[in-house]
Amino acid sequence: MTLERRQKVLLEQCLGLAVFALLGYIIWFYFSNLYLPQPFFYNPSDIFMDWFNTAYWANNGGAYDVWMTIYPPLSFVFLKVFGLEQCYSFSEPSLARDCDWLGKAALFGFFFSNIAIAAWVFFKRDPTTALPRTIATGLGLPMLYALERGNLLIVTFTVFSLAVGGVMAGARLRWLFSALAVNFKPYLVVMLVPSLVRRQWGRFETLSISVIAIYLMSWAVYGEGAPTSLYRNITSYAGGFEAAGFLDLWYSTTYKAILSLITGPYPATSILGSWRVETAELLIPAYTALIQISLVLAIGTVFFRKSSEDNEAILFFCVALALISSEGGGYTQVFIIFLVFLAKWESWPKGCAIVLAYLLALPGDITWGRLDMVPSFSYLADRSVTLDFGVSVGMAVRPGFVLLICHLLSWEFLWKEFRASEALKFRFRVKSTKI
Repeated sequence: MTLERRQKVLLEQCLGLAVFALLGYIIWFYFSNLYLPQPFFYNPSDIFMDWFNTAYWANNGGAYDVWMTIYPPLSFVFLKVFGLEQCYSFSEPSLARDCDWLGKAALFGFFFSNIAIAAWVFFKRDPTTALPRTIATGLGLPMLYALERGNLLIVTFTVFSLAVGGVMAGARLRWLFSALAVNFKPYLVVMLVPSLVRRQWGRFETLSISVIAIYLMSWAVYGEGAPTSLYRNITSYAGGFEAAGFLDLWYSTTYKAILSLITGPYPATSILGSWRVETAELLIPAYTALIQISLVLAIGTVFFRKSSEDNEAILFFCVALALISSEGGGYTQVFIIFLVFLAKWESWPKGCAIVLAYLLALPGDITWGRLDMVPSFSYLADRSVTLDFGVSVGMAVRPGFVLLICHLLSWEFLWKEFRASEALKFRFRVKSTKI
């Protein structure tokens, strides 16, 4: 191992240790204060409720017409299987948390399975960096936050990592896991794009058929979730996001919440100053659009130039484009982190992207000031607690880190393709001159 390589490995090990150390800080903070620190959810009584709210509708119906969910029917079928139906006869979903032990066991079972799968994937690729990358992926902020919320992203990541991590030998299994991932999180439909842009028509058709087949079967089993209902709810959710207050900025992947807040009824101008607000209104959408264009160009280049870039890099461009174009929550950053870690540190843009992925995984925040928080009930401690939260650095920088990762990797790819095309033109001119 060269000196440069040892330095890179040492840096990753230090960053992985930082993630693990902050996990220790979270545990210490909880036992000292009886609630989880920022940026974990600001309502400690609502822990795991993404899981149990969804399970409530899975067992009582009305998810698409009353709750207006954007989850495909597979999510509700899954939660009916991994849950105790009798626990959801109450009118209040939160009461199911103490009753449905099977749901909790499934949630934590998939969480720990994700750590094992991440280790499997990374040790197979590069044992020297596998441990810190496993820690950052499996115990980093996005995955811990998804666990705290009880979000089905935990289950989605299981099938996603098996589909794209390179540990499944059979193509049919990879297609099955890809189709399951799409049916858990609709924005992952972009998993079909790499085979399309690589002109792998048979694979694209098989994946599409698998996605549709699982959707139709889960729709038939659950009895709700017609395409029209699902499409209506998704378009309403994607087009209607608007921050109602400062707490909506808590942990996000995009700047949509910040932009919605400063351009809405919130008195941002009087607090930040008009020039700051006007600058943010101009620069943030412009930079986001620039990154979106670069990702589209990267995907298009693969299609038109038949680039040799591997499917994982193409998948990163597709997933990143989907995640920065609509706000899906901060925990979705785990997909970006995982896909970045699949790459080798072979250039400075990839190295910077890997370091930024570790920074996104840090389960902590720097705060100042104090927000007006009312006393709250801590579900884990089973008592009332007084919260102490403030304005955090992470609210502003994490979406920027996501955009910067996309910037580095897409522009590196486009520059590499440009250099390759110029070299090809030069060889053609030399050959023509000789003739």
